[in-house]
Amino acid sequence: MKRLYSTLITLFLLTNAVQGQDPAFSQLFNSRMYLNPAFTGIDQGHRLSMSSRTLWRNLPSNFNTHAISYEYQPCDFPRIGVGVMGVTDTEGEGKLKSTEASAIFAFHTPYSLNRRRKDKSAGSFSFSLQASYITRNVDWSKLVFGDQ
Repeated sequence: MKRLYSTLITLFLLTNAVQGQDPAFSQLFNSRMYLNPAFTGIDQGHRLSMSSRTLWRNLPSNFNTHAISYEYQPCDFPRIGVGVMGVTDTEGEGKLKSTEASAIFAFHTPYSLNRRRKDKSAGSFSFSLQASYITRNVDWSKLVFGDQ
């Protein structure tokens, strides 16, 4: 039990030390799988979502972000969601380009506030697993350094 507590405390302290910059979407509901992978397959049926955002269009060093995702909830297993997602992000004159491809599996467990009425669900707990392949590239030929 002590080992479990020490592992959880270590993971909690490491999350405060990790920093990063994610692409910002102006309409988060259109890229909900990027926001939280546990949303995958929370609705019945198929869902295809595409998002695109360009910041500072009139400047030569704008930011371009594009995302596409597909998710579905199989009819045979209503508590399971499966999806795939792709995101590409190009930043500034240095042309920092990030590309991400992900496969997501989610599991939803409904709960009820009233145990006698099992047909009415108050919500659900959702868990997910996400496997991603991410690449980041910099075009060094477009950068200008102070000693040049």
